[in-house]
Amino acid sequence: MGMLGGRRGHAIAIAVLFLVPLAFFWDMVVRGHEPIAPDTQAVRPLGVWARQAQEGLGEMPLWCPGVFSGMPSYGSFVYTPSGPLDLVRDLRLLCGGNRGLEYFVSLMIGALAIYALLVLRRKHPLCALSGSVIYTMTPYMLGLIAAGHSTKLHALYLAPVVFLAVELLLRKRALVATGFLAVALALQLWSNHPQITYYTMLLSALYVLGVLLWDRPESWRGRGLAVGLLLGFVGVALAAGLAMEPYAAVMEYTPYSIRGAPSALSQTPNAGAGVGWDYATAWSFPPGELISFLFPAWFGLEGGTYWGMLPFTQSTHYFGASVLLLAVLGLLLSSGRRRWIWLALSCVILLIGFGRHLPVLYRPMYELLPMFNRFRVPSMIYALLPLLAAFLAAEAMSAILADGIWSSARSPKGKKAQDSRQPGKGGKGSGDEQGRRRSIARDAAKRDGTKESARDGTKASARIGTKESARARAKESAPGPKPDSPGPGWIRRRWGGVTLAFLLLLILWLVAGSWVTDRMRCGGAFMSARESSQIGPHITSVLQGGSVDQLQRAGVPDELVRLMTRRMSFLHSTVALSLLFLTLMAVVIEGRRRGLLKGEAAAALIFLIIVADLWVIDRKFYNPVPRQQSEVILQEDEVVRFLKSQEGPFRIAPLTKEGFGSNRYAAFGIESVGGYQPAKLRIYDDLIQSGALTTLPVLSMLNVRFILTDQNMEASGLLLASAARSLSGKTVYIHENPLVMPRAWFVRELRNWPDAKILLSQMRAPEFDPARTAYVYHEEMTELPDSLSSGEVLSFEVGTHHQQAQVRVTGPGPGLLVMSEIAYPPGWIATVNGEETPLLRVNHVLRAIKLPPGEHLIEVRAVSRARRAGVLASRFSALLVLLLIAAGCVGKRLKAHTLMGRNQPTD
Repeated sequence: MGMLGGRRGHAIAIAVLFLVPLAFFWDMVVRGHEPIAPDTQAVRPLGVWARQAQEGLGEMPLWCPGVFSGMPSYGSFVYTPSGPLDLVRDLRLLCGGNRGLEYFVSLMIGALAIYALLVLRRKHPLCALSGSVIYTMTPYMLGLIAAGHSTKLHALYLAPVVFLAVELLLRKRALVATGFLAVALALQLWSNHPQITYYTMLLSALYVLGVLLWDRPESWRGRGLAVGLLLGFVGVALAAGLAMEPYAAVMEYTPYSIRGAPSALSQTPNAGAGVGWDYATAWSFPPGELISFLFPAWFGLEGGTYWGMLPFTQSTHYFGASVLLLAVLGLLLSSGRRRWIWLALSCVILLIGFGRHLPVLYRPMYELLPMFNRFRVPSMIYALLPLLAAFLAAEAMSAILADGIWSSARSPKGKKAQDSRQPGKGGKGSGDEQGRRRSIARDAAKRDGTKESARDGTKASARIGTKESARARAKESAPGPKPDSPGPGWIRRRWGGVTLAFLLLLILWLVAGSWVTDRMRCGGAFMSARESSQIGPHITSVLQGGSVDQLQRAGVPDELVRLMTRRMSFLHSTVALSLLFLTLMAVVIEGRRRGLLKGEAAAALIFLIIVADLWVIDRKFYNPVPRQQSEVILQEDEVVRFLKSQEGPFRIAPLTKEGFGSNRYAAFGIESVGGYQPAKLRIYDDLIQSGALTTLPVLSMLNVRFILTDQNMEASGLLLASAARSLSGKTVYIHENPLVMPRAWFVRELRNWPDAKILLSQMRAPEFDPARTAYVYHEEMTELPDSLSSGEVLSFEVGTHHQQAQVRVTGPGPGLLVMSEIAYPPGWIATVNGEETPLLRVNHVLRAIKLPPGEHLIEVRAVSRARRAGVLASRFSALLVLLLIAAGCVGKRLKAHTLMGRNQPTD
């Protein structure tokens, strides 16, 4: 055992595992800085609204009125609670809003889970440390931080916890392992990124299948298979129960969202549920860009530097050229069967990530797998690829640590290494081994309290010997190199040539890399097809054909010249770095092969190379700033102050360049017809995609009193109310809509249409008058009166945080009251004079109530029956999990106590 082995080695490795990410995230963890991330900026105002609403109501409101004219809070992930066993969220709450500390806590949970997984496979502390850093510090994770995809990041850091739970259940079919599996899956689900959890469960199921078919654990054979599968099913079922809070509300909402309902504007007849094939596969990874796994900036890295086939990208799937080399060596040097399972899973991940580029695989999955068509970004599954690479890299490091693996490289030519299993050397058949077997047999006889004859003792010894031989064979076939295993001969003999080849490639690139990148540019590289179409063929041909010095003289805009030059420089530098790390890795292995480095010294150097390889690319995404800069979005400007001074209720239409897709106004209690949310209501998305939302009649029916634009629109009939300065210093023209309608009114006539396409197109027509006419569908006409009479709205009162409303009306005959509120059937109930009445839908998105003659009090309030059921299911499942774990612990103690009683000597 070396200096870094045993308990001391684990203590040192865990300390380093803590210090490396802490050093990287120092500005965020200690100084409270954070990046100005787009998605974080988007959700921050909703977080402010949620805190204010909870303080006002004492609980989280069921309806969020601030974005898209209103949408449910729980089911749409505007707000997502967790269950009673979510200890991870409790740890994050202790961070006091320090985003860097929250990320660090999640990272350490994932890192320790991988460390435990590798320790279970009896890996050296340096191997476990390296595997943990490979996954948790991969540049994709840093890209998620830069983009503000915190839910995805938390879910990815919890994926190793799920794999650890699965591994424990495979090793020992126990109730405690089942309870741990349930909690691990629930923790990942509570991170609120179902797609990552779906991929984790898919890969876990394939991993279990591979282990059962290929590795065939002894405890899972025969009856053990049925018991193990039952325990696994119980664990998954309990996880589903735990996650019913909040996922019951999500399931209630999904059939009405863009993730679960087909678009009314779809060109595909009878389009099914899901996000649609084109939308779902837009971020399919192009196979030609696999070279970026080795050279990360071959097609640019992210943002403006990216020029590949994807619409855009905010991250990279590069996880280290040095790690990729180690993973390949892990396949070649290890002798266990698990490596082939990891390789097979890696191939599955790669193929799924191709998405539309491999329809023969992805199309059946999209059509047949449950819920698979709810997700987009097929390449997101590549986020789990570094986890498998970490396992294979740990195998390679184990081989490098082994003392005997390179011994034949130092042996005299033609002389075979001595077989350590020869008789007399502790191998099979040696006298020492036979004596050990007889001793084991005698001990077993004493424990059983029997008096065996010499013959029986001999048979018992033979049985023990047979079992020991089987165990020895199983140990030999277990993953990881053996101390006396020489590994593939060509690696031992020719690794010096591999090292020299890497060194020559590095030198060649340093000498001729600039010429290569320039030739690539002349061949059409560094400009995406979309960019080429936007700038025109003439400029494109100059950019690709002329020298860099000639570009400006040819009239190419400076911005394009700088972008092209930056992409070329970026590719040149990252290829040089990847070749440098590959060369350094090869040199260290060569030093180990020649006996110049001891195993732990070589492994420690390899760990440093891995950290440096990842660190360099990680820094490209890491740009934290003082928190005050990231919270500028929450500051009031002249626009907000003007709108807050107006009496409500009313909505605004921010039709400025940056305003419509912003949630900023929600932080100030201002309701907007725009916003940002990846899972909008389908009917509202149809309204946006049809173009009807920006027409004045539709804005009027949505109670839009103020329209914000970048230009003065008085010539269009709008009244200029104010010209105010925005946060960016630009002038925003605030127009008052003279046709704005109240929150409730009576219509005098109905017009019905056969489908949504026609109805939405008619709503865009100039003659659409929502104050007089309501548009409905043919099938809904049976629920409406044949004729309508005019009524009067006597009063309209909105409750606290818009969770209920009271309307007093009167009318001489049957009428239809239209409310300027978004229709969502599971989320609202209405009563007329205390009796529940159905809510109807008109104008594709609004609620309506059929009323008899007379004066009435109408009450409408937000509800979520699914959420209430989910809370109960989650609490009940938590109780079952705790009982299951307690039963497992008590049963284990009783079993141990029983065995101790049997082993006591008898008189």
